[in-house]
Amino acid sequence: MPEFPRQFPNGKTTELFHYPIAAIMSMGYEKRQSVTLLALGGFFVNVVVQLVNPLLKITVCSVNQFQWPLTKDTPIIRMGQRTFFFAFPGLLYALQFPRVCGPTVVACLVRLFKRFSYYQDFADFSTACSVAGYPCSDNEPSLWNIVRPLAEPMAHDVLALFGHRPGLSRFYVSNHNSSYTRAIRLSATTRTIMEAFVSGSLTLSCITIQDSYNEPPCIPACASITVFTCLVDALEASTLVSHGFKSIPLLDSCNNACYPSPGF
Repeated sequence: MPEFPRQFPNGKTTELFHYPIAAIMSMGYEKRQSVTLLALGGFFVNVVVQLVNPLLKITVCSVNQFQWPLTKDTPIIRMGQRTFFFAFPGLLYALQFPRVCGPTVVACLVRLFKRFSYYQDFADFSTACSVAGYPCSDNEPSLWNIVRPLAEPMAHDVLALFGHRPGLSRFYVSNHNSSYTRAIRLSATTRTIMEAFVSGSLTLSCITIQDSYNEPPCIPACASITVFTCLVDALEASTLVSHGFKSIPLLDSCNNACYPSPGF
């Protein structure tokens, strides 16, 4: 059951979902396309709301201490009965739950994903799959080799729909700023923004709200993924500068900081 909200001086954190064990992995965009375990442990979905500006909130997923944001422009593709892909500019994650995680629990999680992200289910689009509408069993030894080529283009199409850059980070130069390093930086950035929310240091003066859905101003605003990835891009650019690179890609504008979205 979700816990009661945790109150802070300028905000509160509410647990929406918890499962005792899950694994989050990075699907590397480098030539080897390696699969790297990022964290193993309890999985949580939390929503963070400012008290001073209650229209502002962020939703965060975590496995153990590894965190990542859940936003309305984050594509989530369900590729198995207990397997989900998440895509961000420069990153592709796979989240998997164990066999003992039953369909009732997964259905509850799916409802949250539909509410707080851009959710798609591969089974809704496929007509020639072998296991409950999915390409293979979640326990298939070659799972990632089978499902990644199917999930990746779907996720990239959604990112492009929102004007984001899918695929390998453009700041990946000469083995600097790998997919794994970007994932670690995104986790640290997510934690920093969460702490800024509840501490009150992140104010309306730091945020631009885009009325992209033509919602009334009373509708709470959800952060776009660019709130997080623009900071990661800046870290990657500074890494290249510190290593003496004379020419680096330009940083994107972060004007689309928040999207109005149905309230929590």
